[in-house]
Amino acid sequence: MHENRIEFETDFGRASLTFVPQGITALTLPSPIDAPPVFPKLTAPLPPFVGVAIDKMKEHFSGHTQWFDDIPVVWDQGPGFTSKVYWTLRRTPPGEVTTYGELASRAGFPNAARAVASAMSANRVPLIVPCHRVLPKDGSLGSFSALGGAATKAQLLYLEGVVPKLPRGNPLFASLFEPLAFSIATTELLRRDRGLASVVSTVSSDGPAQQFPGNPFAALVESVVYQQLAGSAARAIFNRLEGMLPALTPGSVLAHRSRLAEAGLSGTKAATVVALAEAFEEGRLSADGLASASLAELHDSLESLRGIGPWTVEMFAMFHRGLPDIFPKSDLGIRKAMTQMMGRRRLVSAEIAAGRSQRWAPYRSVATWLLWQSLSGPVMGS
Repeated sequence: MHENRIEFETDFGRASLTFVPQGITALTLPSPIDAPPVFPKLTAPLPPFVGVAIDKMKEHFSGHTQWFDDIPVVWDQGPGFTSKVYWTLRRTPPGEVTTYGELASRAGFPNAARAVASAMSANRVPLIVPCHRVLPKDGSLGSFSALGGAATKAQLLYLEGVVPKLPRGNPLFASLFEPLAFSIATTELLRRDRGLASVVSTVSSDGPAQQFPGNPFAALVESVVYQQLAGSAARAIFNRLEGMLPALTPGSVLAHRSRLAEAGLSGTKAATVVALAEAFEEGRLSADGLASASLAELHDSLESLRGIGPWTVEMFAMFHRGLPDIFPKSDLGIRKAMTQMMGRRRLVSAEIAAGRSQRWAPYRSVATWLLWQSLSGPVMGS
């Protein structure tokens, strides 16, 4: 039977449904996609259940939890084991989780936990058949075969009010600008560290907005402006610079290099901004290269330029890239906030701050932001 496919936008990105007249046959969960949407010509009128499914998915990913148990699904497993497991799982409501073993028992197949896990990995209609609600018996996230892997599983659970336990080691999210990544990591850190929780109990966990998406040059210039300045003073200078230039681009900076001091830039910072512009114009730095570089590669390529040190690179990595495990140990604001958190009378050293930060890995960027916010002062990206 011929399948049709339709794409649609949600708050989490673009999703798609594949269907036949009897029901949904496949679902692609939302993800950010830059390419124009593809709308293949339908060979038949759109079945009503497809419109219902799309509306429910849009609502669900906007934060209004939906049931999907009324959406018809067609799968090719027949009436056997997998089909019965799927139908049983569809009766697990949003906000509840089960284990592979529990689901096997509920479906009438005790001791078939491994087979249930295999059935979950073969699921072509995630969310409608809510395999994200199935966890290992130790409460960890486990694996997830849909696009985005375990990070997507954590997002789906968090949308439904379930706070997942994040794995130690490598960060679950490549960027804290992924949907819900900052909130999920915040919840994990406050669960791990009561001291941090007591200091930031009134701080929003939404996190900063991305600094100049798609324009790493502007993000780097802002980081340079903020070097060794109070947040309010740096913001005033940067606003004047933006207002003075036709655009915050390498070409515009080079064309107006003689006027940079008018914005309040020191001679040293003006020279750094010009050096950055020249590096972009000459191809030594590029948007694509900076978007894919590791933290070590960012340090190597950027610190080779006059006037750029570790702090500037760390601010770029946090506020433009959203890298999750950045900790600027020498930052005065961080040390003040940690002195307060640790109940010390004297300002803690950079080494003590770095040592305490290890318990927040691999989400030290989140802890850094929360500590800054606990001081109630303006910081980069705010």
